Amino acid sequence: MDKLHKRQNIQRAKRPLRFLVGGVRFGNHNVGDEAILEGGINIIRKIHPNCEIIVLTDQPRRTAKKLGVKAIKCRFIESRSGKINRIFRALSRVLENFLQAYLALRTDVLVCAGATILSDSPALMLFFASFGVFADKRLVHFPSGMNPGNSPGTLNKVLAISKEFDLFLLRDIDTKKRLVDADFDPNFVQVTIDPAFNIKLVDDVDNDVISVLKNNNKKNLVGIGISNERDCSKYNLPLEWAKVADFIVENFDANIVFLPSNTQEGKDLMIMDDAKKSMLYKEKAYIVDVELSPKDMIYSISKLDMMISSRMHQLIFSCLAETPFVGISRCAKINSFLDLFNMIPAATVRDFKLEKVRPAIESTWEQRKEIKGMIRIKKELLLKKSLETERLFSTFLNNINLTSKPHRSLIRRVQSFLDAFFIRF
Repeated sequence: MDKLHKRQNIQRAKRPLRFLVGGVRFGNHNVGDEAILEGGINIIRKIHPNCEIIVLTDQPRRTAKKLGVKAIKCRFIESRSGKINRIFRALSRVLENFLQAYLALRTDVLVCAGATILSDSPALMLFFASFGVFADKRLVHFPSGMNPGNSPGTLNKVLAISKEFDLFLLRDIDTKKRLVDADFDPNFVQVTIDPAFNIKLVDDVDNDVISVLKNNNKKNLVGIGISNERDCSKYNLPLEWAKVADFIVENFDANIVFLPSNTQEGKDLMIMDDAKKSMLYKEKAYIVDVELSPKDMIYSISKLDMMISSRMHQLIFSCLAETPFVGISRCAKINSFLDLFNMIPAATVRDFKLEKVRPAIESTWEQRKEIKGMIRIKKELLLKKSLETERLFSTFLNNINLTSKPHRSLIRRVQSFLDAFFIRF
């Protein structure tokens, strides 16, 4: 048996290190999740340039082409009502589980990533990590956040699975406080920053859709990003957003650019289309109606004079682009990010009205030159903080013998595999 293990270790040492990246549903038309994915892959490649990376994604061809990775479709059939659909979905889940188990067995390190996966989609984190436990492989949690509101039962499950991780990183101190309050070891969970800060910026993009931004030399441009996720869609009032857009057109002699973060049907584009239809100056508004890559989005925002958004990653992109921004809070993660700049939200999605956000918009517009300078300084500090993720991840890889396994018990591994079949998401 020792000879077999020795031979396996030699084989692993000769081939490239293999990483399996999963967690939230990548390739699901959300530019924030794609930014996390791209930033994470940049970190892995910087430390291990010749590694092999496999990504679980809903758009394997697009992901593979954009990021130069191997990509596997992680979900075959969507959940729909009806008895027949439920049967096919159940069969699909069985196939998906065996596929992910196989991929986990063939990898060296499983990397779990996602924005607020710990609160918005904890089942996805539990599901992905379960296969790492089953395959008896190393587990790493890339920096993510958590909004308040998890039930004690969910927190207990997250706490239990977190003990299987070799490295557990978070993107903000508020998330660490919530996890420590839930009995997480404060010395185990470490705070760095969102992986989006590890994206390599570009000076130009080859995208005809945003040519209106590239070729604009006359008009002021103000971007508007509206989150239409389920946690805030019922509060979105297109007429109020239209009033804000009209106010900007009238007072700043500007054109409006609606930038969607999530281009799924019924998400951001729907509310933006309604807002534009409600505007008095419709001809002054432009909707980017296609899915942009993170680099395309950052480039687009860099061409704006100001960005107003209730999407956290658009605020992050504004920082990277050094564009003055106004944040609208839809959850705690936006508050935490704005706090890095000593800012407070202009409003929340629940009380969003022109009268409420007008002072912040006017102040940001009048001081945009000074704010741009402040953002530049803060950006450099945050980029340095992003290097901490690289350092911690590199230290983990250097200190762990990746040719050996954690040696979890067979009972624990089998139980974890079976648990995956009953995790709902």
